[in-house]
Amino acid sequence: MPEGIITCRWDDRLGVVLEAKYPEDIVSGLTDDDLLTIFSTHAMSEAAGILSMRIKRFSICSYYTGIPESEEESQFFVALVLGENENPSSFEESLTEIAQMIIDSFGKPGFDDFYVECFDRVSKMKEISEEQRYAFIFRDEVRNLMLTKLTDGSMTKEGLAKWLSKEVEREVTDIDGLLAPLLKTELVTELNISKGKKVSLEYVFLLRDVALIRTPHVEIFKAAKSGQMAVELKEKYIKKVEKFFKEYRISAQDAKVIAEFISNPDTYDMIKVLREGYMTREEIAPKIGREMPNLDRYLKKLAEEDIILPIKDKKQRVWIFLLSDIQAITFFPEYMVDVIRRRWKEGTIAKEIALKHLELLRAEYISTQAPKFRKKMFEAIKSNFDAALGNVKKKKLDQAASNLEVCSTQAYDMGERKLGAEITNSAKLMREDKEKYIQEEWEKDKAKILEYFDLIEKSLEEAQKKSPKEKKELEVKDKVVKASEKAKELEKGKGKELQEKLVAEKEVFSLSSALDDSPAPKATEAPKTSPLSETPKPPTTLKAPPSKAEPKPPKAEPKPPKAEPKPPKAESEGAPKDIKTQIEGVEKQIKELKKNKENVKAAEIMSQLAELYKQSGNIKKAQQIYDEQNKLTISTLKDLQADLIKKAKSAEKSREWESAANLYKECKEISSNLFKAGQMSESEKVKEFTALETKCRSKLGQ
Repeated sequence: MPEGIITCRWDDRLGVVLEAKYPEDIVSGLTDDDLLTIFSTHAMSEAAGILSMRIKRFSICSYYTGIPESEEESQFFVALVLGENENPSSFEESLTEIAQMIIDSFGKPGFDDFYVECFDRVSKMKEISEEQRYAFIFRDEVRNLMLTKLTDGSMTKEGLAKWLSKEVEREVTDIDGLLAPLLKTELVTELNISKGKKVSLEYVFLLRDVALIRTPHVEIFKAAKSGQMAVELKEKYIKKVEKFFKEYRISAQDAKVIAEFISNPDTYDMIKVLREGYMTREEIAPKIGREMPNLDRYLKKLAEEDIILPIKDKKQRVWIFLLSDIQAITFFPEYMVDVIRRRWKEGTIAKEIALKHLELLRAEYISTQAPKFRKKMFEAIKSNFDAALGNVKKKKLDQAASNLEVCSTQAYDMGERKLGAEITNSAKLMREDKEKYIQEEWEKDKAKILEYFDLIEKSLEEAQKKSPKEKKELEVKDKVVKASEKAKELEKGKGKELQEKLVAEKEVFSLSSALDDSPAPKATEAPKTSPLSETPKPPTTLKAPPSKAEPKPPKAEPKPPKAEPKPPKAESEGAPKDIKTQIEGVEKQIKELKKNKENVKAAEIMSQLAELYKQSGNIKKAQQIYDEQNKLTISTLKDLQADLIKKAKSAEKSREWESAANLYKECKEISSNLFKAGQMSESEKVKEFTALETKCRSKLGQ
């Protein structure tokens, strides 16, 4: 248990000023020099955040606000004083949350009582759950603003901090602390993106969105409805639940209120035990397992906000029911595809940032929304990992490292970023330290990787155990990878809403042109192309939408169904004459380009043709064009790869090892992107080209 808490402010004239402490005697073992040591240790790094240190017999866990740019802003540190055997790292996350609350409340009425409550909270928050982290987001006005801002697309961390500072009218010095719960819950991710040889910027990308809502306690409600509850309790409970949820509306203000109850360790523990079932007031503290001196005060607050419902029985005993449970619902941000497209057209997002965000979204979609495709990718990862294990046994460590690098790429594509990072680290150490790594670290790292495998297998098994209705929904989501299936539903009259959903889903998964280097269009010059061609695609080789002057739209969905027969012209009879004329002109142009074997240009123009058919109302034909375009794209990429292979082999014969290695690397990237787009057989080619690249690089200097 922490022994106490102190808060200090830096004064340019007086130095370190002790502003608050609890308990009163906590500083008796610490001198002014000790407080200066804590501050100086923080100030040397200049960065806001947490540090752990040892002073005399105390372990210290201290949060520092950082050095502000404005002289009007103060520097604070909030330090938790721990016993000599206490581990400071156990309190780092909770202190970061509590310290900001303390600093925001400093100097306000009631601060002293609030300070004591904060110490009580941080002492009980040694372990923080996932739903508490979501609550930290909704409780905090600045984090709420930040999450809202990120729904409008990626930003640099520095740019995000400046925007927040302007919005809240005070300097935001600890952007890392604000982002912490979003990163830990994997709502966002951070990536360093190079902007030159010596410049890289840290970007924040939104991958999932979240809502904090109330829900009824389904099990207790069912029990009441089926008569498994005393009559005098049942009638009052059912009536109140039905009335409350009939009138309940989700709102930002309500989310903030319920977030506070999840953030507070006392009320959170009360909610958790009430999830197990209704009980009397006297049973709550024993169920929690510790004393609750403020139990009645918290029960009153929870009742006032309709979290709990107290009901008296005939014997005048008060039973406490959970009236509304609190849940954090995460979901895939389909709207982000439109956001990226809009920002691209406006010229407010760089090409590489748009592509990277779409690549991350694709991986996130596979991870959370497409279990069948995810299962196939996991099988490929295991296959490559088994190959790595075989090569380790044969002491072919370079080949084993190459197998692991392929596994890592596949794990990232699958949305398993932690697994990808673990395998990447193992591949690097295996390539650099070879036998030393195998003897000292490999078994431990292999065990970690296999633990991740077990977790993934369990999640896949859980997906298989879904109810028939849920399974059907998941199967529909899996078809996003083969998005052309949805076109048939569109023809059955499911309306505009389904059509827009298809477009949004296909934009995340369609294969875009690997050869287009056109600049971004200006907002006033956006070409009128298919919705699929307006958005850049995830794989790293995919390019952004072209300019109006030289339209080069990306390719369509990478997994085409069996080609459909060409429909008769009567299907577009109802189209306006000018659209029919345009269709005939574009079809003639495509035919001429194919005849001259200019397949790249032909594929690019096919997006325009598909869009024209959509405008004419012939959705089926438009989908067929997208599928043909995709086949042509894949064929073109494979032709390019075949040409690169010839050049690589020629370079090998000439002993131009570096040139050969670079050519094989390009071949590997093409296969990798084809694999990401659904061409599962390309997995073996990735391994093959990786081995060839490694072989050529090993001969450099010979």
